[in-house]
Amino acid sequence: MILSGWESVFFWIFSIAAILAGLLTVMARNAVHSALFLISSLVSVAALFILLGAEFIAGVQILVYVGGVMVLFLFVIMLVNVAAEERGTAAIFNRPPQVGAALIFCLLLVLGLLFAINRGYQGLQKRDAAKIEQAAQTVQKVEQVAQTVQKVDQAVQTTQRVERSAQAVQKVEQVAQSTQKLEQAAQTAQKVDRATSVATATQQSEHVVLGLEGRLDQFAKEVGGSSWKQWAKANPLQWKTSFMEIVSNPANRVSFDLTGVDVWQGVSRAARGAGGATDWELLQIKLNPNWWDRVTFFRNGEKVPNPFK
Repeated sequence: MILSGWESVFFWIFSIAAILAGLLTVMARNAVHSALFLISSLVSVAALFILLGAEFIAGVQILVYVGGVMVLFLFVIMLVNVAAEERGTAAIFNRPPQVGAALIFCLLLVLGLLFAINRGYQGLQKRDAAKIEQAAQTVQKVEQVAQTVQKVDQAVQTTQRVERSAQAVQKVEQVAQSTQKLEQAAQTAQKVDRATSVATATQQSEHVVLGLEGRLDQFAKEVGGSSWKQWAKANPLQWKTSFMEIVSNPANRVSFDLTGVDVWQGVSRAARGAGGATDWELLQIKLNPNWWDRVTFFRNGEKVPNPFK
C-alpha cells in the first residue's frame, strides 16, 4: 500500500504515538498510568487499522480492548492498589537503569523502523518506475493499435468509395446506353415519318392552299385545292416538317391567300421567332426562291404578283 498526502502524515503521527504510548506503558511506575498509556497505544493502533481500510478491526479494537478489557483492568487495579493511589507521592517512572534500557530499545526500534522505511521506499520507487515503464510501453502499443485501426478504417472507407464510384459509373453507362437506344429509336421513327410523308407526297401531286384560317376553307373551294388542315391533322406534332416536305415537292402546287395578311410584317415577326403559322409559312417561301414558280398568290379572290420578287 502506498501512502501519500495526508494519509502519510496521519500514519506517522499515529505510529509515533503508538510507540511512545507503548514506551510510557513500560516506563510508568503507577499501574493506572500504565493502563492509560496502553489505552492510548491501542487507540493509535486502531487509527492505523482505519488507514489500512480495516474499519471493522478498528472498531473491534476500540470496543473490546479499550472499552472492555482495559476498563476491567483499571477497575481491578483500583480495587487492589487503593493505598498506592492514595499516596500520590511515588515517582511516575521506574529507576534510571530501566529507563535507560527502555530508551536504548526505543532508539534501536526507531533505527530499525527508519531502515525498513528507507528500504521499503526504495523498493516502492523501483516498483513504481517499472510500472511507469510498463504503462509507457502499453500506451505506445495502444497508440500503435489505434493508428492501425485508423488506417484500416481509412482503407475501408476508400474501398467503399471506390465501390460506390464503380456502381455510379455502371449506372451512368446504363443510362447512356438507354439514352443512345432512345435516340436511335427516335431517329428511326423520324426517318419512318419522313419516308411516309415523302411517299405520300410523291404518290400524287397535290394542290395545297395556304392562308389565314378564317377564310381558308372557302378559298380552298374557290381554287379547288386542299388546305393545310388536312395534312397537318394527320401529324399535328410535326406539321412544320410535313409542310416543308409537301411544299418542297416539285409535283405539288401552292396557292397562298394574302387577304388580310401584311406580308412583310408577318415575315419580320417570324424572323424574330414570333407570329403565327401563316407568318412562318411566308418566311419559308421567302427563304426558298426555288418554290416561287409553283406558288400562286391571291388577294380578295384575284391573283397578285409574288411579293418577294
